[in-house]
Amino acid sequence: MKHAAQRVRAVVSALIMVATHAHGAPPRPYDSHMTGEKLVRDMLADPAQGQLNSVRRERAMGYIDGVMGAAAGHQWCPDRKSVPHELNYLIVEDLSRLSKDKLKGDAAPAVLAVLARLYPCKAAGARR
Repeated sequence: MKHAAQRVRAVVSALIMVATHAHGAPPRPYDSHMTGEKLVRDMLADPAQGQLNSVRRERAMGYIDGVMGAAAGHQWCPDRKSVPHELNYLIVEDLSRLSKDKLKGDAAPAVLAVLARLYPCKAAGARR
């Protein structure tokens, strides 16, 4: 019994090593856990309807804030423009007008498209 367990562990270890060091294996595609549809639903969840909705809304706000922070100055440029504290709601309002097909994909590109439209970056060398 002891030897069988040792062999199983050795085989599993070998399989893990082969799987993690396989050369030429294509990388797994990124599978977003936040679709546009989910982002809109979570952001518009009524917190008065329960604690889960409060958690969903906070998660949606955090997601948008993370996308904004990662892309600020690159894909959207607030520069000297005032950024309203309601920006998360403005973004979701804009997203809610998209078709159902567009909302099925990753939310980040859709959020960035709204931000780029509202706060476009100036071309390199352009006067501010």
